[in-house]
Amino acid sequence: MENPVRRTEGGQIPFTELTKISAYCRSKNIKLHLDGARLFLASGYSGVSIKEYASLFDTVYISLYKYFGAAGGAILCGEKELIEKIPHQVKVFGGTMYQSWPQAAMALHTLNGFEARYKESIQKADRLFAELNKLPQIKISPIVGGSNLFTGIVTEKVSTKKLSETLRKYGVFFSGFMREGKLRIAVNESILKMSNDELLKAFKEGLVP
Repeated sequence: MENPVRRTEGGQIPFTELTKISAYCRSKNIKLHLDGARLFLASGYSGVSIKEYASLFDTVYISLYKYFGAAGGAILCGEKELIEKIPHQVKVFGGTMYQSWPQAAMALHTLNGFEARYKESIQKADRLFAELNKLPQIKISPIVGGSNLFTGIVTEKVSTKKLSETLRKYGVFFSGFMREGKLRIAVNESILKMSNDELLKAFKEGLVP
């Protein structure tokens, strides 16, 4: 299972549903794996701890590069007896990487204090979106049941190309425009690098027709 679900723009499976699925699988002796590449992002928005999520699964995968700053890599968690078999499987399928400790070191650096910083990032983004929604040119909405991805709708007179270029000038990058008039906004730690006043100024400049 994947949570959050990338193909639904970061949509989350409710924890109550995960609990039911886990209970059913265990009653049938079915092993359950969680693709939790973005699990720390899900936790930030749901309030469910990583430990609570992990307790429902036999194995859990967490990415080291999506938000922990590593150049690549991931962690697979599970019972010792199972995990001890993994290095051989990795070698068999050609995935052996020697001297990959730099990936772990980079991720560990970001992991320390991540949950507190990400909580701050979410709160700051909420305040910024509230201010942006006071402007007539843009409306930002969360994806129902989602996590760190938001949808922005701009009026017809606004050029998303100009908005993107203006924001880049200020060092603000979107994960990608979906189409003219509609954009996708991803909330991550980088929002802490600028004040909301600076971000608001950048948006206002870019939203001018």
